[in-house]
Amino acid sequence: MNLPESLKAKPITSYSWESHSTVTILGINITNLLTFLFPDYFDMSKWTSRDYTQDREAVKKWCAENSAYYYARDRENFSLSEAREDAAKQGLKVVVYEDLS
Repeated sequence: MNLPESLKAKPITSYSWESHSTVTILGINITNLLTFLFPDYFDMSKWTSRDYTQDREAVKKWCAENSAYYYARDRENFSLSEAREDAAKQGLKVVVYEDLS
């Protein structure tokens, strides 16, 4: 998969007991995707004008267009291994992950 370098995608590799092989999925932190989609996203002077519903829809659209799985959990339940497994089960090679804590 050819993703822009600015997304800072990192391989998440683990052993799959289902397929008895090593599986690698590219992981993208949500902050990197938001910065890619909206270069001024973390400019605090613009936060009052942000439309988070529109932002969420843009993330969903990007995931759909790039065959990416979106994974979000609170800190106590967050697991990159689970994110990788969930994406792999759906035949996807990219996961956008978000720690909701």
